[in-house]
Amino acid sequence: MKNMTGDELELLRQRAEAVLKAEGEKNILNAEDTKSLIHDLQVHQIELEMQNDELRTSRNELELARDDYVRLYNQAPVGYISLDENGIVIKANQTFLDMLGTDAVDVKNQPFSGVILDGDRDVFLGRFGAIFRQPEGKTLDVRLKAKGGNLVVRLSGRREEKGKKLLVIVTDITERKIADDKIQALLDEKKLLLQEVHHRIKNNMNISISLLSLQEDQIQSIEAKEALVNARGRMLSMMVIYDKLYRSGDFRSISAAGYFTQLMEALTAQFDTSRIRFEHRFDEITLDSSVLSPLGIILNELLTNAHKYAFPGGRTGTVTVNLSGGSDGTATLVVSDNGAGLPESFDLHGQKGFGLVLVTGLAAQIGGAVTMDKTGGTAFTVSFPVRKA
Repeated sequence: MKNMTGDELELLRQRAEAVLKAEGEKNILNAEDTKSLIHDLQVHQIELEMQNDELRTSRNELELARDDYVRLYNQAPVGYISLDENGIVIKANQTFLDMLGTDAVDVKNQPFSGVILDGDRDVFLGRFGAIFRQPEGKTLDVRLKAKGGNLVVRLSGRREEKGKKLLVIVTDITERKIADDKIQALLDEKKLLLQEVHHRIKNNMNISISLLSLQEDQIQSIEAKEALVNARGRMLSMMVIYDKLYRSGDFRSISAAGYFTQLMEALTAQFDTSRIRFEHRFDEITLDSSVLSPLGIILNELLTNAHKYAFPGGRTGTVTVNLSGGSDGTATLVVSDNGAGLPESFDLHGQKGFGLVLVTGLAAQIGGAVTMDKTGGTAFTVSFPVRKA
């Protein structure tokens, strides 16, 4: 059915008025004209009724959509508040009101900063201007005053009405914050316990080293003395590890440069440095303590051997220790000297002495290998994969 235009309706009205105003003519309309006029009026009435039905349907659909929006807005799992440029609350959803345990009348037209705890209010006010101008990607955690107790919430937002309003999304993270605080407390407790364990181990090792030193003074046998000196050096290398762990915030990974520097100072303090100079250069590499501990014992063995055998008969010389990291994920520890050197027949892997057997065994333990160069003295190279914590 074709809808009549405004011009067509006006012509129809004028036609009807012309007929009704005709003077003295009682039967001016014949049956055909009357039938046509009545038909046109009925059509127009039906069209108006249909248009009214369509308008009523559209209105009902709009009301349903509005009700759905209001329900979703008020029953959202997060709080919504709309703020003007001064931080005044324009409106708030029911979820936010339930968070605070209050009514809309207590919040609307009030500054949002009024429900923020004193310690966080200044932070919010200081950042609000920047958040209002550019809220995308910005969040802020604050504590709110509520009837059921303080809440910890995370604020995020987006601009509305061409930047005239800021819609703030309020997410309750109180339980998450409590859980995070408990986890942090447990971590702090674990850290404290580990520090205490490492401290006690270091002290016990220090006592053991002192006892070995006292025992060494009471023994006449040269072989026995050397055995005690070697044992003391091995314990010293392990004690330095625990000292580093005790002082470090990270109980697994340690600065290799810091560890080897401290170990070198402790080990060389036992040697005759008047004729033998000890030099070192360590790259700044962070290694797992499970790797550093064997390396420390290896360094102790190689330094002790160099001190004992590289410079016989009171000769002078230099022992050099280098630690370097490669781009291929490996590192090398090199202990070299410019001393008398080793005989050509010397076979590293054919030795039965405990020290070199320990060196090769510990190198294999960390996935590395030991090589030897007898050119211009002696150089031992320990190559191993860098295994970080």
